[in-house]
Amino acid sequence: MNAGCATVTPMAFCAALGRHFRELGLATTLLALTGLAACSDQGAGEAGASAVIATPASGAPAAAHPTPMQPNDTPTDPALAAALNTDAPHAVLALAQSSDPTQAHALAHWARAHWKSRNVDPMARVLAQLALGADLREDAVRHFSDGPLADDGTPAYTHAVALGYLVGALQSGLRATSGDEAAHRDLVLQLLRSAARGAGVAQPTAALPGPDATAGQRWVRFNIYPLLAPAQGAPSASADDLLEHAAVPVAATRLRANGEPDLEIGAGSAALGAFQRRLQAQRRASAP
Repeated sequence: MNAGCATVTPMAFCAALGRHFRELGLATTLLALTGLAACSDQGAGEAGASAVIATPASGAPAAAHPTPMQPNDTPTDPALAAALNTDAPHAVLALAQSSDPTQAHALAHWARAHWKSRNVDPMARVLAQLALGADLREDAVRHFSDGPLADDGTPAYTHAVALGYLVGALQSGLRATSGDEAAHRDLVLQLLRSAARGAGVAQPTAALPGPDATAGQRWVRFNIYPLLAPAQGAPSASADDLLEHAAVPVAATRLRANGEPDLEIGAGSAALGAFQRRLQAQRRASAP
């Protein structure tokens, strides 16, 4: 079940965003918001999912975004920041499904700005919401493979698609900042700790979640904690790998003799393929 859309209609979402943007002094155009697959009864296969485009109050058109690899620093679009604050899962999916070329790099620009300022909390919040649903209560394994069906009735894996798009944007934004791999890994680990706090776990530990554990507690223990405290002798994961591993859900299948959980990827090949294809497409789109 897509909990983030259960009580939000496309028109209500549009109205809420419009009010938010007007408070920021922006004249906004919300293009085809009713096509946003995550909240539309038409399903996830519609190609015309919306993107949010803002123009200054003066009426001058917003400039198209260059790729994150270009040297000039394009300011983060305030309309995008507002959309992510209002409903991150819908906003990211809209960008992932948009064919508007001016929006292709918007999320990578947003990520780069936060990486450069070492402000990881907004990115961590979006990651947690896409992994656990807008209310942070959806089981990560089920949520990854869930979502509205396509027009032909087949699974569209929109949650996996949105996560792949986000991870690709986070990776591209991070690569466009200065610093070596060690510095990038440190930033990603900070993001993961922030995501854990957002999911309700102030200090991730090896303690296994009990039967009454929340979805956030399970996600942190099985997805986040192993990245923060890798097994002794395990190779050091790259910044890109850390982000990808945090997003792909894992499940504990059994306990080993040493008491550690045996973790396996909890997504089927179709959902995982949708995630990987969207991640790679976003990375290619943001290449110099």
